[in-house]
Amino acid sequence: MLGLLAAVALGTAALTGCAAGQIAQSVDQVPNHDGGQGTVGQVGVHNALLGTANDVEGTVAFKKGSSAPLNFWVTNSALDADTLTSITSAAGTVQLTGTATVPGQSYLQVGGSSPVTATITGLTENVPYGFPVTVDFYFQNAGKLSLQVPIEIPPTRGTGRQSTDIYPPAETNLWGEPASN
Repeated sequence: MLGLLAAVALGTAALTGCAAGQIAQSVDQVPNHDGGQGTVGQVGVHNALLGTANDVEGTVAFKKGSSAPLNFWVTNSALDADTLTSITSAAGTVQLTGTATVPGQSYLQVGGSSPVTATITGLTENVPYGFPVTVDFYFQNAGKLSLQVPIEIPPTRGTGRQSTDIYPPAETNLWGEPASN
């Protein structure tokens, strides 16, 4: 009887562990925004981006010594308000202007058309396209949140930088070979 119970338990465990199979449903899911995001406690920073680059020639988005605007949203799912007290980055000095208090069960835009802005000034090195900058957000109640913040993708290219056409991948069969019709 004990052997039968052990076999049933082992069989049940083996079958339930296979629910995801080889290709999980979430394998192809991507975020619906380009920026960095994360949470600390009940506070979240969403779609954090370095503002549209100056579109200088070459691979550099922001030159050493220049400034880069930070744009992001802060959400607060707590009942009590929380305040973004400061932002730091090894990439430069971050200036936070305006009152960045987020009421409970609410959100706040920083940058863009908001009266609250954040800018990394005096960049310590060139910031090339495709490389994020580490930014630390400090909240009065929730604490510290570190994020990798990428450069915002410009709506159009304003210089002669080479563009790339992205084509959909060719359909393949299960073994990665081109599919035959």
